[in-house]
Amino acid sequence: MVPGGSGTSSWKEDSFDIDVLLEEDSSATEPSISSDFPAQPMPPSSRETPDPQAHHPGTAAPEASAAHPDISRNRSLEASLCNRVRALEEKDSVFVRWGNKGDYWNLVETNLQSQSTKMEYYLQLDFESRDLQLRELRDQAADLVKNELNGNPEILNGSCETNPDEALLDFFNEKTEKIAASYGNCRDFRMRDRMEMEQLNTMIQDLKQKGSASSTFHSIVRACFPPIYLE
Repeated sequence: MVPGGSGTSSWKEDSFDIDVLLEEDSSATEPSISSDFPAQPMPPSSRETPDPQAHHPGTAAPEASAAHPDISRNRSLEASLCNRVRALEEKDSVFVRWGNKGDYWNLVETNLQSQSTKMEYYLQLDFESRDLQLRELRDQAADLVKNELNGNPEILNGSCETNPDEALLDFFNEKTEKIAASYGNCRDFRMRDRMEMEQLNTMIQDLKQKGSASSTFHSIVRACFPPIYLE
């Protein structure tokens, strides 16, 4: 979910500077989702998890990267991302689950510190921002589905699926893959991600307004929780 209900607006505000930088260099290449950041996080690095209190969002000035001193890092946005990741980890969200708590953020920070130019850094930061917002939206939608499942226990009791978290993770990963396939060889990852965000927001609103009577809930139940006799 979006922690405190403010994750979406925070992402939009923080991404303004990134949008300006990307407009300055329209030839910049987006980090590869398939090789740099798959649907599930890659094995974490051994980097120590940062303390989000050390860089309070909105107050800290950009600092130079330790690996590349000529790059001024956006510590405010990085701290915001770190806090949001930790909020998902605290609720044990399957969408950031990998190893121990803190491992997911270690990977994100390593990706950011490995960039050698200012443009590469901001491209990676933009990518990490969008990727996290997608995970928050998937988590929010999954929570709404699980709430409805709790209110309708006969669905899980009569289903051959015994792990709702894994079933929902697979469902949303498949949706991501379908959207990617619909773009073919198009390299506009930002547009693709925003399309997925729109779809997820539509699903969330449908679940909030209609609950177990929503078309979203029924389609997810059919896809994820088939009755035992259909196994």
